[in-house]
Amino acid sequence: MPLLYIPNATEFFAHMDDAGYNYVVMRNFQQFAHSYPANGSKERINVILEDAAVEQVLQRYQNVPKRKGIKFNIHSISDRKETNFRNHLYFPLALGQKMLQRRVRWQDKFYIPCPEDHFYSLLYHVAYHKAEASGFDFKDPTAGKNSKYFKELQESGRTIDIQTDYTLKDAHRLLSDKGYNLDKQILNTYLQKVHEHGRKSYFFSWLYEHCPGEMNLFVIRNTAVTHDKHREIIYLLKKHYKILSLKAISWNMRRKTAKNMRGGKWRRGGKPFIAVVVFDPEPESTSNEDREVHPFVFNNKQFFKRAYREKFTQSTTAGPNENPLHSTDNEAEAIAHLPLFFNADEQAQIFEKLAKERRRLTGMDA
Repeated sequence: MPLLYIPNATEFFAHMDDAGYNYVVMRNFQQFAHSYPANGSKERINVILEDAAVEQVLQRYQNVPKRKGIKFNIHSISDRKETNFRNHLYFPLALGQKMLQRRVRWQDKFYIPCPEDHFYSLLYHVAYHKAEASGFDFKDPTAGKNSKYFKELQESGRTIDIQTDYTLKDAHRLLSDKGYNLDKQILNTYLQKVHEHGRKSYFFSWLYEHCPGEMNLFVIRNTAVTHDKHREIIYLLKKHYKILSLKAISWNMRRKTAKNMRGGKWRRGGKPFIAVVVFDPEPESTSNEDREVHPFVFNNKQFFKRAYREKFTQSTTAGPNENPLHSTDNEAEAIAHLPLFFNADEQAQIFEKLAKERRRLTGMDA
């Protein structure tokens, strides 16, 4: 996502209009009714434009210093390298094209999306770009009222008579009904970025719960290898799941992965030694009691670790707090953690195997 500093917003929009380039200010345009942000301020203007304008805009403004320009986030409707979002389209192509084709002039200053496209593009931004970071909750409609996006989204929805409870769950319903739901490949990338920032998203996790079967990631820890129980654990994993990938973790990766993997308490069992990606074709729902304690765990089979830990302690000289096996909570978290253990080619192979298993489940495998 290119961040440009443009000295004069009025001149920028006039230039775009004179050159015949299609663009829209995506959101927050109401705050520019009387003036634009000051040069060097933190406020920004979010613009999406046609591909034909990208190179010319970059050449014209890419060397303007921060202190001498207004902050502009510039995107195009394609996934071209200079203007994409996390290596993907900023909006679904159909939505991006509509935003430019049906744009309307606003207060004779610049172009904005038509009311319908404004609502759905803002809803997409809230739900999929920001998720819980937007201030909206998965299912609590009162939480979103404190979001900086709430008023604009509410007014936009009223304009086109859209009814919503202002939750992420309902946002997904509305976007799916319009065909604007998030592509799974793009969601995979978003998940990994969220994890890089140390955040978890129940909403993103929930999106994967509706897929056939569930992928997950286990790591076998140092204490299991020390007590020669790693083969036994692999056997148990094969018993409960289908293994998609198994990889020994190199010495220089162990510290890095331990530092960045969620919830390991690595002093209790040592660092990860073996990574195992699994697939469960028939996950079992967790109990209400377990969901209260572990809301991100959707598959009851994940809790087989409890019984094995007791067995491990009883059959070895390991201390009672030593944990031989750790896992991610669900498929979303597994995907977020894959880059810790697997390179891009290895991840692609895992996703290919996962897709094949799902085709088999749905009867689509030739």
